Amino acid sequence: LRSQLYCVHQKVTEGASLLLSVLRDPTLQRSSKAWYLLRVQALQLVAFYLSLSSDSLSASLREQLCAQGWQTPEIALIDSHKLLRSIILLLMGSDVLSIQKAAVETPFLDSGENLVQKWQVLTEVLSCSEKLVSHLGHLGSVSEA
Repeated sequence: LRSQLYCVHQKVTEGASLLLSVLRDPTLQRSSKAWYLLRVQALQLVAFYLSLSSDSLSASLREQLCAQGWQTPEIALIDSHKLLRSIILLLMGSDVLSIQKAAVETPFLDSGENLVQKWQVLTEVLSCSEKLVSHLGHLGSVSEA
């Protein structure tokens, strides 16, 4: 969140440095829904920073972001989108896209924390999809977008 605030206030160097520290911190890398959502947001921020001009983002910071595994904003957004799809399957069950329900699988409880998380994830899916379509459209990959 602080990295996003730095972006808004045009403090790109501070924001990118903070984002890099989050991406590199092994203590933050846990297998939990909250961590996956944090990772999704971090990947979308990576895409934002990588889409900045060389005047706004230094070559050093760009190289450090790329060294984390994302060479382009599109790659970061695609990874974010994949992770979001996995979260949807985790929250709602693997048969969310099929018509038949498996008798063995626990039904999704559409209440309380699950309901809040579902809407958080769906909001992130919409946001990430819009960004991804925009980036791919600008690249000329309209059919892929």
